[in-house]
Amino acid sequence: MDCVDNASNTTTYLHILRDIRELAGWTVSSPKVRSLFDLTAVHWTAVIIDTESGLPWSVDSWFRPNGHLPMVMPLSNWIDKEKAWEPPFERISRRHLITGRALMQFF
Repeated sequence: MDCVDNASNTTTYLHILRDIRELAGWTVSSPKVRSLFDLTAVHWTAVIIDTESGLPWSVDSWFRPNGHLPMVMPLSNWIDKEKAWEPPFERISRRHLITGRALMQFF
């Protein structure tokens, strides 16, 4: 699957979690794209928004095998092409980012 498939599927999973009330504190947003006009770097991600802070987060499942934890980081950092496996985000992406919430337990 490509990143478009992954972003679409992850967004669908996030909507399901929302519908069964397992995504408290988060709003599911539309997938976002970066580098749209650069065919060698264009990339899509699912997005959730922290309802308390309003901060959007990238939930990018493309970099890991299906069923593994996605790379999670603030959307602004994702747009800037920062890598979720490098500091400071590698700690976030290695553990359950949203402690006590079903999002990371689901993935």
